[in-house]
Amino acid sequence: MLLTLVFLRDKGKSNQNAVSKAIRVTSDTLRKSVTPELEKRKLIATEQQEDFPFSIDIWLTEKGKKVATKLCEAGIFDYP
Repeated sequence: MLLTLVFLRDKGKSNQNAVSKAIRVTSDTLRKSVTPELEKRKLIATEQQEDFPFSIDIWLTEKGKKVATKLCEAGIFDYP
């Protein structure tokens, strides 16, 4: 979950498929456990695209940006 925050901090808004590939988790894992937990904690926001291929865009909230920045500053996670 934390790597998702760091990835989004560096990339900004991204679609679910790109995030799952970048952090090396399945789309199902991201969709069913990671995304809901981060949304519940108000660290990310999502939006379902209405046009094909109907992807889900994910981005950091202000709170998520602060947490991701602290993770990077602490050297806990660093996304290549």
